[in-house]
Amino acid sequence: KVKEAIEKLHLMEGTAAVRLQDEAVSASWRMKNARRRMAEVQPSHIGGILLTPRRVLLESRWLGFGEAGKVAFRIYPAGDATAQPGNATVFIWMEKPPGLSFTFNLRVGEILITAPRLWQATMIHYRMDL
Repeated sequence: KVKEAIEKLHLMEGTAAVRLQDEAVSASWRMKNARRRMAEVQPSHIGGILLTPRRVLLESRWLGFGEAGKVAFRIYPAGDATAQPGNATVFIWMEKPPGLSFTFNLRVGEILITAPRLWQATMIHYRMDL
C-alpha cells in the first residue's frame, strides 16, 4: 500500500508540474475613472496638478482565475493602517485555497509590474504595499 501511495503521489506531482507549466492564468480588473476614484486632484504651487491618494477602499467583483476558482482585489490608495507612508495597499483574495503553490505578478496599468510573489497552497489572501 505504501508503494501504491508513493506512485499516486508521484503521478500527482507530475500532473501538477505539467499543468503549471502549460497554464498561464490571469485575472484583469479594469477600473473606470481610476484617477478620480483613487486620487484627489489639486493644483500644484509650481504649475500643473498634484495627485493625493484618497483614503478609500476600492473593491473588484469576483473574477475568474482558471481552474483555481475566483479572485477579488481590494485597494487602499492611501495605504492601510500598517502601510509605509506614501504606499498603497493591495489585497488579493481567492474564494478558496488553490491547493498548489504558485508564483504571480501584479501589474498596475502599463507602468508597474511587481517582482514575482509566492502564493502558498493554503492561503486565501495576499497583502502587498506598492
